[in-house]
Amino acid sequence: MPKALATNRNRSLALTACCFAAAMAGHQAAWSQSEVYCTVTKVQAESLTNAVRLTISADGMLQFRIDPLDYFTQEGGDWVHRHVSTITFRLPNARTSLGSFVDVASYPVSHVQFAIPPESREGVGLDVSIALYGAAVVQRVEVGNQYQFGSMYGFVEPPAFQITASSDGRSLIIIVQSDRYREAGVTREAAVPGRSALAVTPEGDGLISVHALNTPLGEVLRAISETDGVDIVVRGGANYRASMTISRAPPAAILRAIARGYGLSLRTVEGVYYITEGLPGEVDAYWASATATFPLHHIPPALALDLLPDFLLRYVHVNAEQNALVAAGPPQLLDKLDSDLRAIDRPLPQVEVSAMLVEERRSGGLALATEILLGPGLHQLGAIGLTGQLGYRLAEDSIHDLRVKLQALTDREVIRTRVCPSVTVACGSQADLFLGRRQFFGFLSDSGMGPEVILSSTDVGSHIVAQPWTGDGRSITIPLRVQANTVLSVDEHGLPLVATREVRGTLRVLSGDTIILSGLTMNTVDTKRSRSPVPLVGELSRTHHKLTESSEALVLLTARAYTDVHEARTKTEPS
Repeated sequence: MPKALATNRNRSLALTACCFAAAMAGHQAAWSQSEVYCTVTKVQAESLTNAVRLTISADGMLQFRIDPLDYFTQEGGDWVHRHVSTITFRLPNARTSLGSFVDVASYPVSHVQFAIPPESREGVGLDVSIALYGAAVVQRVEVGNQYQFGSMYGFVEPPAFQITASSDGRSLIIIVQSDRYREAGVTREAAVPGRSALAVTPEGDGLISVHALNTPLGEVLRAISETDGVDIVVRGGANYRASMTISRAPPAAILRAIARGYGLSLRTVEGVYYITEGLPGEVDAYWASATATFPLHHIPPALALDLLPDFLLRYVHVNAEQNALVAAGPPQLLDKLDSDLRAIDRPLPQVEVSAMLVEERRSGGLALATEILLGPGLHQLGAIGLTGQLGYRLAEDSIHDLRVKLQALTDREVIRTRVCPSVTVACGSQADLFLGRRQFFGFLSDSGMGPEVILSSTDVGSHIVAQPWTGDGRSITIPLRVQANTVLSVDEHGLPLVATREVRGTLRVLSGDTIILSGLTMNTVDTKRSRSPVPLVGELSRTHHKLTESSEALVLLTARAYTDVHEARTKTEPS
């Protein structure tokens, strides 16, 4: 039984849920053909400091269906969470009186959609989709006795969600935990109607002056229209309490200032000014608003959206295919959004990671190389991970000078060096380096139709995975994982026995510094065979003996940061 689907309270229920989900397809038609149904009458969203709570209410008891396999997947025999951007489930006996779309626009929840299943009869049955602004995992689902599953440890890192039912069965409660913390809202006192004032004065030459204090915006616009004769149609914001003082300005400029100040949309058609709500919620508001696409060049749109204030989530949407954001709203909002996106859409620093392998060819060669690299009397390096597994030390010279120092030992065949091609990655991205060789092995296998030769291979050497981070281009933080593979022996069937050591650590260096990693051993196995009339099979069946070559090794790892992308592409390291 998948243990990730089990709860501490009743693990057997998880299996029941999984088996029930597998039978869902055979019962979908029956769910939607029920003559007895209830109606979803309300979707209530409540913003908490670290979550959004949705309550879906109906006028009768709701039936509920969900597939746990939509939220878990199996990897290597273990059940792990799926990260989903939409929470989906079915209400087999429900209809909706709310339409197909309910806007929430409160991070991390975008909206709720209702759809009638294709196999539905008489319009009974609802597929519910709760769209999120980012990906989340399931923490707990506990609805009735049929569906109880989630994380066996109870807590998962947010964003995460849980689904429960009310005690009377007429409501579903979905709590989506956020990875952001929202400060408690400030309650503003309502304006006092008695302390209001309004004066609109003509100044000649087509200019007017407006003074308003705590006055409904609709009355201000009506007074402007009556004073100047300009036609104004108001479809939003009429009840806003407005306070302003504008002296000697054209009515058009005053209307633009009001729209900008109160987040409204303003459009002029044949001399008539239309003022609507800034967020298009109806056809007339959408008609007066503007839409713009903002292509991004250096960061993904989901990251850009995450960097913007939460209130903009109602206006801005991700266009992943074009790596852009699309926004609809007042022109002044779009202008500000364009300015902000240009400020955050900056190229990430680039980090070049390169490595050089130093192998011992003669006894004592690595000790000489270490003394040359670190100085007389310095042979010991600090440890990463468990003591003795992997040592490290920061070299005082540049990688160019270190290569020059090692050249004499290379010419004397005391050591040999191998330079791995450098990898340049964006800040925070992963760089993979392999220093070693791939060794091939052949062995016989009986496939039922006679002996069959099978070739296999394994990497012998060091696999280095680095994820460098830099902010100023001078200091670099490097989370590091080093995996060393060594062939210990080859059995009589030709199968290698490979030992793997893995060490993790985090290093902090300056740009251009070189780290010396020690404690690596490279073993390769060379099998000597005699000749045979059947070349490959004969070699495998007439093995004489095996020779194991073992050598100690050092790795010189260099990281260099570039804040200029062009410089990272064109600059080369001295040879």
